[in-house]
Amino acid sequence: MAINLSRRQDGTAPHGSPVGIVIVSLLICASTLLLAVSLCILLIDTVNRSTIPFDTDEANHAVDGWEVYWAASNGSPQNLNEALTAQGFYPPLHSTAVALSYWLAGPSLASSRLPSVVIFALSLVLLAWLTYRISSRVVVDGTLRPWLPLIGAAFGVLFALTGRIYVALAVLVMLEMTGAMVSLLLLLSVDAADLAGQPRKRW
Repeated sequence: MAINLSRRQDGTAPHGSPVGIVIVSLLICASTLLLAVSLCILLIDTVNRSTIPFDTDEANHAVDGWEVYWAASNGSPQNLNEALTAQGFYPPLHSTAVALSYWLAGPSLASSRLPSVVIFALSLVLLAWLTYRISSRVVVDGTLRPWLPLIGAAFGVLFALTGRIYVALAVLVMLEMTGAMVSLLLLLSVDAADLAGQPRKRW
């Protein structure tokens, strides 16, 4: 469904050079992409260099990941099932990501925290795609503007990059980053259902 934007209060339509707007949009997108990639590289370097020990919450999540890793390494379906289901109210998705990191790089401080950085980067991609999809249906004075989805995606990512808590969680063994990624996937599924004309799920 398209979203209509109203005219200015004086009744005139927004104006500007289409080519100039597209060029500015591309520059904003390129700058946002460069900033996002640079931040992700910085976060990876921070995780690799950090010697700060786990706090209590990080330790709990790291242990959950290690238990999944240990059970999978020993090839015991029963132990793996217990490791996945015995995590209390924590869902096992993040623990599985940590266990995979342990399998690839061995258990360590860095490999415990690296999945959060990877999920952070994936969440930025999902956020850009979600805002691009929504902005591509915005109608300005009866016309779809090709530059608007680019601006929408760029500003969505920029808001995430300037969130202090959001960025800080990207270098911790915490499931909040995984929760953000799952939330974005759910929003994308709802948006896809809207476009297909299907009724929304109750959840």
